[in-house]
Amino acid sequence: MTGLPILALDLRERLRPTLFWALGTVFLIAVTIASYPAIRDNPELASFAEDLPDFIQALVGEDLVSPAGYLNSQVYLSMLPILLLILAVGRAASTLAGEEQEGTLELTLAHPITRTRLLVEKFAGVVAAVAVLFVATWASTWLGALAVDMDISAGALAAGTLSVCLLALAFGSITFAIGAATGRRGVALGAGAGLAAVTWLLYGIAPLLGWDAAVQLSLWDHALGADPLANGFDASGTLVLAAITLIGFAVAVVAFGRRDIGTA
Repeated sequence: MTGLPILALDLRERLRPTLFWALGTVFLIAVTIASYPAIRDNPELASFAEDLPDFIQALVGEDLVSPAGYLNSQVYLSMLPILLLILAVGRAASTLAGEEQEGTLELTLAHPITRTRLLVEKFAGVVAAVAVLFVATWASTWLGALAVDMDISAGALAAGTLSVCLLALAFGSITFAIGAATGRRGVALGAGAGLAAVTWLLYGIAPLLGWDAAVQLSLWDHALGADPLANGFDASGTLVLAAITLIGFAVAVVAFGRRDIGTA
């Protein structure tokens, strides 16, 4: 088989839902940014944020008024990670394990294609979907910021968006690996989504309990702890998230290569 036929087919079949995800994300971001002028002109919100419990501040940020603080609290620490995780984890669970359960994966493997190449093209489809959301998020946020005179650079928005996208891909690769090992979409989806939710709660609670090591080990901390919207690109966090993504994919290749497809 020449070219990337599996990836091309996957992109074609999932083009419409991916575009719907992108359009929905753009709409939510547009509504959020349109509300910023009212927030910016309300000085009482600054003191309100200071009075929030430490647990809430850890999860939504301590600053609700500055451009970076507002976008963190309303988008990058809340809405955007949820949307991207649902997309990446859901797609990673369905693109391999889901097709195996439906019985269509065996037909694909009947063609002259190696299992490793199959996994490369399947996971590339997950990456492509997240990439579409990256472009949609960055472009809509940047244009919206220009429209309401929000003082934040395109580079800072790219750094923040990239961090959240890499976080989603890291959990997506873990989900993909579990699906490759078990052949069960529900198991992969539940494990990936559950791990993301539990580690998110731990990311917020651990600092209050003095569990500094737990915070440093959290993927959420590597994505958001350095506050890329305010401080720019975080090289160490990016490398960790990229490494986790690659490790997850490598585990998927090994696990999938050792299984008899259709007998899970």
